Amino acid sequence: FDVDFPSSGGFAMTDLAVTAGDLKIAGDLKFDGKGELLAAAFPTLKLDERNDLSVKLQPQGGGLKISVAGQSFDARPLLRKMFSPSAGAERGDGKPLSIDVAIDRIDANRGEIISKLSGTLQLTGGAVEAADLSGSFVNGEPITLKVTPSASGERELSLASRDGGATLRAVDLYSKIAGGTFDLRATLAPASKGGIRRGLLVIRNFEVRNEAVISDIDQR
Repeated sequence: FDVDFPSSGGFAMTDLAVTAGDLKIAGDLKFDGKGELLAAAFPTLKLDERNDLSVKLQPQGGGLKISVAGQSFDARPLLRKMFSPSAGAERGDGKPLSIDVAIDRIDANRGEIISKLSGTLQLTGGAVEAADLSGSFVNGEPITLKVTPSASGERELSLASRDGGATLRAVDLYSKIAGGTFDLRATLAPASKGGIRRGLLVIRNFEVRNEAVISDIDQR
């Protein structure tokens, strides 16, 4: 990389390039005189074959505005953390982040793929305060995720799709259901406390296939 020190103060790192195996990073960063980030752009941010993105950052309202786009992102570790029964409280401090997402392919659990994921996220200190994301499975059936803050400090979660089996596999909860509509509505605790306080999951018009527990139910 090159470093410039303009007469107006601060400094800039330009033509940053990092390569190591599948890892490829290229971009530019600008900082003010106090070392605070003014802007960053990474047209290439490829960690491996499953994570190939471009990212732009700039300050906004005391936080950061981030745009994430690209060909692919491996969401499996993130999904496991989100839907783990032992998921703890999120950290609710730190700068707010406003994230715009537009990614062609999302790798989910059990081989499920979500295409053309787009939308927005609002985070504070790593905690999701609000979200509005949509995409579709490879069969064309849509899936949407929404998180809406409430006046009480709780958050309302809505996860809906027209392929319940694919949704359950994507979040690694159950693999024997095929088809069906999926509708999860839940009230989340404030981000600093974490966890689902109450919720309702409704799945309709589905099939259960190759489930050993019920394969001989007609003989009992």
